[in-house]
Amino acid sequence: MVITTDRIIIFLVLVIGLALLAGTMYRPLDPMGAPKEITIEPGNGATTIAQKLQDGGVIRSRYLFILYATFFDVERVLQAGTYEFSPQDNIPKIVTDIAKGRAKSTDILVRIPEGLNVWNIEEVLVNKGISQPGEFVQKALRYEGYLFPDTYRFKKDATVEDVILTLRRTFKEKMREAGLNPTPDQVIVASMLEKEVFLQTDRRMVADIIARRIKIGQKLQLDATVIYNVCWVDQTTNCSVGKIPVRPNLFKEGPYNTYVIDSLPQGPISNPGIRSIQAAIDPLPNPYFFYLNAIYSDGRTIYSRTGVEHERQRAIHILR
Repeated sequence: MVITTDRIIIFLVLVIGLALLAGTMYRPLDPMGAPKEITIEPGNGATTIAQKLQDGGVIRSRYLFILYATFFDVERVLQAGTYEFSPQDNIPKIVTDIAKGRAKSTDILVRIPEGLNVWNIEEVLVNKGISQPGEFVQKALRYEGYLFPDTYRFKKDATVEDVILTLRRTFKEKMREAGLNPTPDQVIVASMLEKEVFLQTDRRMVADIIARRIKIGQKLQLDATVIYNVCWVDQTTNCSVGKIPVRPNLFKEGPYNTYVIDSLPQGPISNPGIRSIQAAIDPLPNPYFFYLNAIYSDGRTIYSRTGVEHERQRAIHILR
C-alpha cells in the first residue's frame, strides 16, 4: 500500500480535528463563572436536555453533548431532576452526572429537637410547608411521647401521615437499638424529665423523686404539666414555655395538671429522647422530695428534703 501525501494530510486533519473536539469537550465553558442550576423534567430526551444546558450557559455546544452521550450509549438513560453544575464541569462530567442521576436532593430537612410536643412539632412542619395549621396535632396527638426527636429528610410531597409513621417507626427502632423497652408510665416520666431537667444525673434523681411522690400520693406539681394541660384543654396552637403563663393556670382543671391531680398525667407531655427514657427506667435513689428547676437558679437543679426548705429556695430564686 502506497501512502500518498494526500492520505497523510487527511489523517493529520482527522487527528487534529479529533484532538480539538476532545479538547473542546473536556474544557469547561466558564471556569471562573458561577454554579448553574438546570432542571430536567421527566420525559426530556437528550436533544431537549442538551438545549437546556446550552441555553442555561452550562455547555458551549448542544451537539457535543449529544455526540458524547450517543458515543457512550447513555442518551437513553439520562435522568430527570434538578442539577447544580460547577463552573469546572466539562461535558463528560455533565453527561455522567445526568446519566447517574446525581441531582440535587429535593428532600425537606426537618430537625425535631428532644422535648418538643405535638404543637411544637406542628409549628416546625408548617414552616417547612408539610402541614397545615391544626392538621398535625389532630392526627398526631394520640401518639404524643412516641414521636422520636431526630433530624429527618422527607420527600417534598410527604404528607403528615408520612411524617407520623416515620417518627413512630424511628421510636421503635431507637428503642430496639438501645435495648430499651419502656412502659407507658416510664415514657410519661421521661417526657416530664425532658422538660424539667437537663443533666442526666438530675434526670435520674428527679425520676426517683417522681416515683416516691406518686407512691405516697403527693402531688407532683410540675410546671411543665401546667402548660401542657392548657394546650390539651384549650387546643391552642402556641403550646410552649413563654407563650403560656404558668401561674394563672396553676389550678386549671384537666388530666395533665399535676397541681390538680394526684397521679401521673394521663399521657406524655413531650417527645423524649433516649437519655430521658433511660433515666426514667433507671432512677437514682436520693433522700429528696422536692427540687427547683435549673431555669430558676444559677443553672443548678436545687434539691430539698422538706416543703419548708423548698419554699425557702423558691423565695430566694423565684420570688426575689
